[in-house]
Amino acid sequence: MKKTLILIFCIFFLQTINAQKSKVFVVGTPHTEKKFINPDTLENLLGKIKPDVILIELDSGFFTKDFKFNLEKYPDLLSTNENISIYNYCKNHLLVKVRPFDITGRNEFYRQNDYFNKEKNLFEEMLKLYKKNKLSDTNKNLFKVALKILSQYSKAEVKTLNDINSDFFDKFTELKYSVYDIFIQICSTERKLKKWVEFAHLQKNFWEKRNKIMATNISNFAEEFKGKKLVVFVGYEHRYFLINELKYNESIELVSDFLN
Repeated sequence: MKKTLILIFCIFFLQTINAQKSKVFVVGTPHTEKKFINPDTLENLLGKIKPDVILIELDSGFFTKDFKFNLEKYPDLLSTNENISIYNYCKNHLLVKVRPFDITGRNEFYRQNDYFNKEKNLFEEMLKLYKKNKLSDTNKNLFKVALKILSQYSKAEVKTLNDINSDFFDKFTELKYSVYDIFIQICSTERKLKKWVEFAHLQKNFWEKRNKIMATNISNFAEEFKGKKLVVFVGYEHRYFLINELKYNESIELVSDFLN
């Protein structure tokens, strides 16, 4: 009898702990419409999960004080898969809360650092040296590896939302971002690319900083809405990093089978 009571108590205790955990669904998605995914795809997924809270890859500057899309200031907000799906879903589910979780000042950072032009120019300059056989043997081999990874990633056969939310694709994306380390190594050891060392480090550092802040923000919202269901819509290339960070949070139950 005593053993039975202890067992019952343990089961009750575990159920109580699990009931307090927030269920977090990290959904990787392309921002623009593809053959295999559009706003309806994500809206249907929301209808299946029935979340209490939806977290979106935007910073708070794109929202009004009551966490509505600031369409007056940013009329083009309704141009991405996740934004459209959330907007439409919330029109019929008024109690669902929406919160931004991206790093504050993301777009300003890109503008101030001329980020995308420099990213393009760095790669093109490196490629030019590679094609002219001007890289050292070590760096030539490293760049070959980087090209192979980027080429295979761009050719990855992605046909469904399941594909980009799979463990395999997460690992593939993580491999893609190892290219940052390759670029740092090449720029640091190649005289003609020394001017790019600072930017090569900036790329990697900002990617990691941004993802870590996003993971922290998700954890904070999971604590604020303890015991609730939270759907996280994020560009699919961030998914691996967020899952790697969040899986150690004992107050979160990561749900991975939401597409089955």
